[in-house]
This record gives sequence, C-alpha cells and structure tokens, in this order.
Amino acid sequence: MMMDQPITWGILGTGDIARQMAEDLRLVPGAELRAVASRTQDRADAFADTHEIPVRYGDYETLVRDAAIDVVYIATPHPRHCADTLLCLEHGKHVLCEKPLAMNAPQAARMVDAARKHGRFLMEALWTAFFPAIRQVREALASGAIGNVRLVVADFSYRAAAGPESRLFNLELGGGALLDIGIYTVALADMVYGQEPERIQASWSPAETGVDESAAMILDFGGGRRALLSTSLRHDAPQEALIAGENGVIRIPHRFSQPDAWSLDTGGGPATTTFERTGYGYHLEASEVTECVRQGRFESPIVPHAMSLRIARTLDRIRQQWGLRYPADETDH
Repeated sequence: MMMDQPITWGILGTGDIARQMAEDLRLVPGAELRAVASRTQDRADAFADTHEIPVRYGDYETLVRDAAIDVVYIATPHPRHCADTLLCLEHGKHVLCEKPLAMNAPQAARMVDAARKHGRFLMEALWTAFFPAIRQVREALASGAIGNVRLVVADFSYRAAAGPESRLFNLELGGGALLDIGIYTVALADMVYGQEPERIQASWSPAETGVDESAAMILDFGGGRRALLSTSLRHDAPQEALIAGENGVIRIPHRFSQPDAWSLDTGGGPATTTFERTGYGYHLEASEVTECVRQGRFESPIVPHAMSLRIARTLDRIRQQWGLRYPADETDH
C-alpha cells in the first residue's frame, strides 16, 4: 500500500456510536469514509445522507464485498460482533470491532484466529486506551512513578433512562451492565496489571429481564495486588478511577473511560494534567487502526489480541459466578 494512499473505511451499523465514528473519521489523517451498511436500505441512505457518505448498502454482505474498502468498523449489537467480524475477515477486510469484542472468550479466540489466518488487522474498540490522558498514565506506570501498584479502584455507573425493552436490558442482545460499561473497569485493571486475575469474587443484582443491572467485583492478581470494580445501569456515580502504588497515587476523574485529565500525587499534593478535546474521541482509536494498517501490522501494540482475550476470559469468569448465560454461550464452548 502506498504511504500517500488513503485508507478507506466502511461502517456496519447506523446507531449512535456509528454516527459518532462517522463524524470523527473526518479528523483522521489519511482516512476516507467510503461506505455504510444497514439492515435496510432506507436506514443506510438516511445515515449516508446525514454524514455525506458516498456509498450506502442495505445489507452487510454487499459492503464487505466492496473491493474499494480497506477497513470495516463494526458497530452492530454485541451478539453480532463475532459473525460480522468473521465475515469481514473472510472477505479480506481489516476490522475495528466495538467492545466487547465478542459475547464470550471462545468467540473472541475464533475472531483472533481468523484475523491471523487471513493476515488482516483486528482490534477491539477500547477507545479509552488511546486518550492522551491514559497514554500518559501508562507512561507514568511504566516509569515507576508510583512504584509497585497495589490497588486499582474503578466505577462505571449511571442511571439508564431505558426500560426493560431496551437493548441494555435485553438478554438476546447481550444486555447488562458488565458487557456494556463494566468492561471498561476490567480493561483498566488489565491495562495496569497486564495479566488475568488469579481469583475473582463477584456479586450482582439481576434485572427482571435476567441480565445484570449492577455488579461489584474484586479481582486478585496475587502478591497483594487487587482491583475493586463496580458498575451499574441503575444509579449515578462519579465514574472515577484510582491507581495506588507503594510510592504514590494516580487519579482519573469523572468519566475515566474517556478522560480529559489525570493527576499524580507522590506525596507533595496532586499534579493535574488536562487536555483539550477534539471530536468525540473515536478518531484516536481510528488513527491507530489507520496507521497500523498502513504499516502492515495485524494488531495494535496498545490494544493487542492478548489483551482482548484476557478481558474476554475475565468477563466469562465473572458471569460464571453469577450463572448468567447468553444464547451465544449455549452454542460456543
């Protein structure tokens, strides 16, 4: 691929997150949004007209057969992620798939295996990892700024203005707090410790539809290293995170999943760094994908396959403690 040749993108899905990505792709140097696909032509046309996308398809398979598209962003419901990703990979497309990468670890493993088999890029869209604040937090941790980390505390909770008919509470659509927003807390713990927990204690409150509406988790990584995580769709909370080491504390304030600030305190009081935001923030992960594809990489060093597989296995272990199973769990082992 020529270095000055644009990386062309297609989007599967026309929901809110697809809309935000469509807007943010305008901010990515060297990226060109060529096409969108929906399950109906009317929705595809409306989305394409709104976002000035030249090509629109009323089904997914036609988009993935478009030879002019390099990368597909998958913004379909959780239970479709595996099948949609495999479809894209089999047709030679690179893939950025929304989180969670899959409904369970066996699906995630199949997706990674397929990406390697077909020699195509695949990344889970954990956008948090690409915000400048998180990049600096990672650098501070790597430099030993707070010493050996002993504790991660993170909460992602909000009161969802949605009833039981919503996707958020629909078992068939992969609803529940853990897969939708709790994954961010698990991903933060993985970013800090870089390994699966040795032991997990998890409690939950089921919604009337059978999914988890709130949960609390203790992940024990051995050697006195733990993560205290919580998530809920039923109450508001600060959505903050804390990383405590033997020599200091890092704090990530409100909406740690998309932070515009972080602070470091090693005993002399907190030193805070803030950032100006452009766009929604999805252009940051899209820029990583575009650059990796241009360089011929098949995975990102920031959100590698191994990280997504660890997270998927941890989410499975948490759900196993609750006895929460999705339809995909009955067919994927």
